[in-house]
This record gives sequence, structure tokens and C-alpha cells, in this order.
Amino acid sequence: MLFETRVAVLPELEKARQNKAIGKSLDAKVELLAYTADALNVQKRYANELRELLNVSQLEVVPMPRAEGTSAWVPVVKKADGQKCERCWHWEMDIGQNTEHPTICGRCIEAVKQLKA
Repeated sequence: MLFETRVAVLPELEKARQNKAIGKSLDAKVELLAYTADALNVQKRYANELRELLNVSQLEVVPMPRAEGTSAWVPVVKKADGQKCERCWHWEMDIGQNTEHPTICGRCIEAVKQLKA
């Protein structure tokens, strides 16, 4: 199901690029509107892996009531929230919270700390 999701999301990312909503996939936040319990469970369970597979900064799985004739889920691409991390280029909400490293995200701060140790 993860690769099926990727196949469906990639054209939506391309449309967002063409419409100038995003520059590259890391500029994106993908919302997966899940219409079935199976889709919701799989996508929530593997959200981090799916985010990496899609190469987007943010991924949100949103449960939705199923309308007649809709698929199990629908991808929606938006501009990512937050600021761009200077190290990993992901858009994150926690940039600027660490005075020692004000331009990188929390995940990168942890990586930098481990490099210094």
C-alpha cells in the first residue's frame, strides 16, 4: 500500500510544482484524506516511512467520512508549515527553538550532538 500511495501522490506533487505552490517535494505537506479504516490504519502506522518515501517535509493522515464513489483515500498537497532547516532542508515547526543552533530542526540538533560526542 505504501508504493501505491507513492504512485498516487507523485503526480499531485508535480501538479503543485507546476502551479508554483511548491518548488520541490521537500517544500510540501501532504495530507492523506483516509476514507476507510484500513487506509487510515496503514497510513498512520507507516507515516514516517511514507513521508521519507515521498520525500516530503510533512505528512498528515486525516480520517474522513466516506462519500459514495470515493477511493480509500485522496492525497492533498500543500506548502509545508514552519521554516526550512538549514541542514536537512525539511520544513519544520521547531526551528529557532535552540539558541545554540537556531537555524536547524530538532532532529538535526540531535544528530549534531551525536557527532560532537
